[in-house]
Amino acid sequence: MTLQIKEDMLINTQFIRKLRMDRGWTQRELADACDMSRQQIGYIERGETGTHWSTLLVILQRLGWSIRIEKEAQYEVYEMRSHDEGVR
Repeated sequence: MTLQIKEDMLINTQFIRKLRMDRGWTQRELADACDMSRQQIGYIERGETGTHWSTLLVILQRLGWSIRIEKEAQYEVYEMRSHDEGVR
């Protein structure tokens, strides 16, 4: 699965929760993998805190995703790709 996010869009924090649950991880397991507290993961998943891009990158990488950022003519495109996908 590949997502394209235009620069004015926000990543839905419920997406982080879905990815975590799809892996069968608890908040504690994700927090340990990201060197964060379980409470911080909970805040992020519930959208109760602003989340810096670098934090999202760490979380998504630990969940098996990568992000490619490139500038196009009028806006930036952020592409997220699961590491579980084969290269096509």
